[in-house]
Amino acid sequence: MSHWTDPHALDRYLPSEPLLTGAQTARILGFPSTEALYKARQTGRLSIQLFQLPGRRGWFASTEAVRDWLAANIPAPPKRA
Repeated sequence: MSHWTDPHALDRYLPSEPLLTGAQTARILGFPSTEALYKARQTGRLSIQLFQLPGRRGWFASTEAVRDWLAANIPAPPKRA
């Protein structure tokens, strides 16, 4: 298993908390803003589930879901000849 396909190798780039805020999720997934992230969610272009928490403002994602998405979508580096 290479660095690029090992989900645990991504841990150094992700916060250690179990939940990510909308702003953290947008930054990690490369969205220019939280509004762009929310728009992707509304239009069905976001495959990570966002959810709201009682008594908290905004949307959240699980760190595990973001880690899994990154591991599945980061392309492997090209092989050297």
